Amino acid sequence: MMIAILLSLGGFQSPFFQTHKDIYVILPDTGRLSLISKEFLRGFRMAAGDSIPFYRVNETSDRPFDSVYVDIISRNPFLVVGPILPVNARKAADYSMRNKKLLILPVAYDVYLGTYGNYVYPFNYKTYASLIRFIEYSMSRGDSSFVVMYENTLEGLSIKRFFDAFYPVPTIMLRSSSVKKEEVKEILKDIRGFKSIFFANGGLPSINMYLNLRKMGFRGNVYALDDWLDKDVISLLIGFTDNLYVFGLYGPRYSSYLVRLDRKYSFREHYMDKYQEEPTEMAYIGYDAGMLVRDVYTHADSVSQAKDYLLHYGVLYGVSGDYLISKKLDYIGVYRITPRGIVKVEEKK
Repeated sequence: MMIAILLSLGGFQSPFFQTHKDIYVILPDTGRLSLISKEFLRGFRMAAGDSIPFYRVNETSDRPFDSVYVDIISRNPFLVVGPILPVNARKAADYSMRNKKLLILPVAYDVYLGTYGNYVYPFNYKTYASLIRFIEYSMSRGDSSFVVMYENTLEGLSIKRFFDAFYPVPTIMLRSSSVKKEEVKEILKDIRGFKSIFFANGGLPSINMYLNLRKMGFRGNVYALDDWLDKDVISLLIGFTDNLYVFGLYGPRYSSYLVRLDRKYSFREHYMDKYQEEPTEMAYIGYDAGMLVRDVYTHADSVSQAKDYLLHYGVLYGVSGDYLISKKLDYIGVYRITPRGIVKVEEKK
């Protein structure tokens, strides 16, 4: 059994035993950011185990990221994980595609990352796939006249930029969870020439705006992503679900709320036993990244095999969430919330 004993090697930390399947994990190593790396690595190691050796690559403020990644590429990696700082994600994706090197991005907010080819696997691919499915579905129904409402979050802003770049439509930022009647009236005036609304987020600013729009007479179609299928959100929507369509993973391909909760609490218990402190969100994400790396490492012996394995992987059922890894739009369904529960919409072929 290979034991991942890390030794310092320039800007790298390397496994004591090296193989032809070298894995590189890019992590920040500056100030408070090093604490994020620490949490990520704890979770990652708990999932990957000692049998998966890897290099830790330190991303520091005194070295350009391009230099870091070029150095990694020159070492002919089997798989690269990170960077976990979103600011450099696109640069890493560009280098990976150009050099045909596999890249897993566990911390990803930029929807544009979904446009990259089969060497780049961002954990937010589900969002990109859901947006494409929404556009296809709305167009097929002749419902292409819509407004996008988004929150001032990393994901919300990224979705807004996605529409600006690929499908320009009017957008409205929702800044507060407290919705005033006068604000709703003004929005209804602004959108009166549009048939439908797409909500980019599932936070209280979006849910409260949706409910107030319905109460004040908006009867058009409303589209959203599958965070609207969380039980806490559904409880707020009861009685206001007519003409509401949700895009994402669900049904047999989407683990139930209780199963996900059980996985999360199981990880938390093991983490606290090991480290005597609560795991942060980065530890959960690190664990999910470690699970995926472990699966790839044990099922593939070359970059080509690993790429094929990831393409057919399906959904990663993690402790921080469920992530669509395969680049297949048919994993994304269209759902409605009804008195009988969540029902998949049958689509015409």
